[in-house]
Amino acid sequence: MPPKLPIIDGRAAGACKMLHILTEDENFLAINKPSGVHSALLGKYEESSIAQQLLDRDPSFHAASVSSRDAGLINRLDFETSGILIAAKTRRYWDALTALIKGGGISKSYLTLVQGKLEPISSRVYIGSPYRRGKKVRVSPTPKTRFLEAFSAFEPLGYSAEDSATYVEAQVRTGRRHQIRAHLSFLGHPLIGDRLYRSERLLHEISLLENRHGYSLPQFFLHAFRASFQDPANAGRKIEIEAPIPEPIAALEQLRGQELST
Repeated sequence: MPPKLPIIDGRAAGACKMLHILTEDENFLAINKPSGVHSALLGKYEESSIAQQLLDRDPSFHAASVSSRDAGLINRLDFETSGILIAAKTRRYWDALTALIKGGGISKSYLTLVQGKLEPISSRVYIGSPYRRGKKVRVSPTPKTRFLEAFSAFEPLGYSAEDSATYVEAQVRTGRRHQIRAHLSFLGHPLIGDRLYRSERLLHEISLLENRHGYSLPQFFLHAFRASFQDPANAGRKIEIEAPIPEPIAALEQLRGQELST
């Protein structure tokens, strides 16, 4: 298991000087992205992005994806989201992995903390926005123009009655923009601290995360901790990747199994 990240906030000094590589072979590498870092090359934030760090490591990543801004990345994570990013080293492997994503062939699991007591639920919704450059997406239970189908499964791992918060594992096979954040808000359980999606709480108010001196907390906690897929270059090989939970958020693991039956 790779070592835990010493900090969670990529905005802290020196946080982005080195990629935290989880696994690597001749076709791809997987990175544990900290919160507070952009995935792709985005204007004035390009120098601190994961994509720029990939290019600094090997300029050939520039040609590995359709858009050079992705530098071979097959997925993106929001600025505040931490966890697994996968980068293909060649255009051929990038094409194969993106085809897997479109076909639901890459299983992805996330950890998060939401408001209220969430019950297990799996549901299909439609996610999109009537505005091309809107800051948030909307969720519809039925098909709509410019909305894409999205399937998510949410499993409560633990509940804190003191904080009225549920520790949740989310599993997705589609990769819609803000899928987990928007879907959970639609269900009435926004991520704690996610003001864009109607959270009324702050993450640093959670009892397990109070008084964590020396650490910066993200606005909300969403961590891509597991991904698995069949290797397109080797049909008999299943690739499984895990990213450790960064400190101090790892303290939330103490909620696992608590008060789920009450």
